[in-house]
Amino acid sequence: MSTDRIARMSALGDTASELRSFLEPFWMRRRIATGRLPDAGAACSEGMCGFTAAFTAEALRLLDGSEWRVAGGWPQSGGGMACRERRLNAHLWAVSDDGLVVDLTADQFGHPSVIVTGCHDPRYVESFTREEIERHLPRVMPLAEEWLGCAAAEGVIPSGMRLAA
Repeated sequence: MSTDRIARMSALGDTASELRSFLEPFWMRRRIATGRLPDAGAACSEGMCGFTAAFTAEALRLLDGSEWRVAGGWPQSGGGMACRERRLNAHLWAVSDDGLVVDLTADQFGHPSVIVTGCHDPRYVESFTREEIERHLPRVMPLAEEWLGCAAAEGVIPSGMRLAA
């Protein structure tokens, strides 16, 4: 792996940790609003991957200028995130145009809370088609865009930039 790629992954790790810290209170507000409080001992990110992946892809696009997309998988189609027992779980994450994965909700499967890795990491098995992702995004984008607006207002991401459609 090149020194430039290592440096980029390190910088993305710092940024991803800041984004995760920003999002945690929003996750709890969402849970309270929907009456879905986490079980004792559950990760605060549980069930937040769709909203978070959409937020992360847009935030990183605004922060580093590269293209990001939402990716994911479903065990029924042979994809998702492998937990420590190697069982696949339905999951969504952000992927850059040069193949980097940023996941702010991996702790719900027993992994570190923030992961920055390459797309060939065996924990990430992409099985959703682009069409399946595009059908899912309208369900998560309204909340992700609300969070992006708050992030811009707080200076976490640049404001005044047009979000991708």
